[in-house]
Amino acid sequence: MNDDKTKDVHIRLAIARRTNCQLFEMLSDVFRSLVPLEDNKCETMGVTYRNALHYNRGFVQECSDGELFWVFLHEAMHIFLQHPKRFAKAIGMGRYPLSEVYKRVEKSPALQYKARLWNWAADLAANQKIEQMFNHMRMRYYAMPRSPQYKVSQMIEPMPGGYLMPKLFGFASGQTTEVYFKWFLKRQQKKQDIVSGQTRGNENESQSLSELEELQDKMDKMPGRGSSGSSAGGIRAEWEKNSDKQEAGLDETHIEQVLKQTAKKIKMYEQVHGAGSVPGFLSEASDELLAPPIVHWTTQLQNNLESTVKWKRGNTHSHYGKANRRQMSIGGFKDSIPILPSKRAGVPIIALVGDTSASMSRAELQDIMATAQGVVKATGAELIFCACDTKVNELKLLNDWTEAAGLMTGRGGTDFRPAFVALEKHDPQPDVVIFVTDGFGPAPHEQPEWCNEVIWVLVETSAKPTEWGEYVYIEELK
Repeated sequence: MNDDKTKDVHIRLAIARRTNCQLFEMLSDVFRSLVPLEDNKCETMGVTYRNALHYNRGFVQECSDGELFWVFLHEAMHIFLQHPKRFAKAIGMGRYPLSEVYKRVEKSPALQYKARLWNWAADLAANQKIEQMFNHMRMRYYAMPRSPQYKVSQMIEPMPGGYLMPKLFGFASGQTTEVYFKWFLKRQQKKQDIVSGQTRGNENESQSLSELEELQDKMDKMPGRGSSGSSAGGIRAEWEKNSDKQEAGLDETHIEQVLKQTAKKIKMYEQVHGAGSVPGFLSEASDELLAPPIVHWTTQLQNNLESTVKWKRGNTHSHYGKANRRQMSIGGFKDSIPILPSKRAGVPIIALVGDTSASMSRAELQDIMATAQGVVKATGAELIFCACDTKVNELKLLNDWTEAAGLMTGRGGTDFRPAFVALEKHDPQPDVVIFVTDGFGPAPHEQPEWCNEVIWVLVETSAKPTEWGEYVYIEELK
């Protein structure tokens, strides 16, 4: 590209945006969603999780037009790859708003440490992706020499050297941000073990760890080299926290709409031009963006229980243990006046069965069961607890959930049938059976007639013990 650094920085940023829109038109909505904000507290350029593009005037003036093109593309790629949300999920905070995630991270040194590693991992993944996009674009427009995009593509120089790439750390190419994040965590743990004397590292390992420390200072001076705003996930940069423009940009709902619109454009282009017409990662990311939202397993469990609980409460029965309020309106309790029965709403009874076989982790089972009983308790139902491996080890109507901790006995093989046999004989019989298991074991051929509903809460998605009953999968534990 022909550099003209005398142009106003706003014009040069607009040119970088327009050039990216021309060459990568499927991502044009993402490029246009970035809100430029001049900010002298920002030393280079970075994007917040609200799509606010903070830039330093001096930095923009020093960059060539080609460098600005790549920086703009790099920052937009963080947005498209949803690095902030993925970081929140990686540290177990996927259910919180991003603003809350960053507040919690900033209060925890351990999470700040992980945030730094995630930032590096996100840059490794993003830089690979934009290099792949550039090569794919060059090949695509090379076959269309008369197109306007061909002329523009020939003016763009390849990605400048010095950007973070997997080979710099000895990592394999083509991996996701999450994979690189795990590798960084392992490498840092290895470093700590060597320093503490718990492990002896070889010469190559010690050298790579030393080089990693030296790179840390160098990588803070340029976007794409390990230092970004909160769009890369991890943590807000210092300039971002101290800025008087923290609320600038778009809210999470608006950003989600932009990303879904982008995903639709990508899939439409792929349908028209055929498989391979877009880079594979764009197609995969679009599939994820357009997939139905994942419902938390406790919400699914609550929804499944709702109809049975409502039916039970509506199924009232008569009794004479308490006087009917209408009795006095017909003359009271005189000999010639009939006694009206009172009505009592049915109380649902729910059996919570835990698979206490050796294939289920005790800690994992306790955590799931405690969460599930919280959902059951919210319905106001009576709770029967059952522990079962190849036989029923415990079966008890609970008044206090703390009793269950000492009842999770077993650790043998797996067979679901004894639990149903025991619950059928139990007085009172449960209206609903919730079975928490990994699914590996024999079950009755059909749902028992005495039970209104059976809900299987599975910690594995691969095993489905029956073709009957409702299924809730706990994928978050994996």
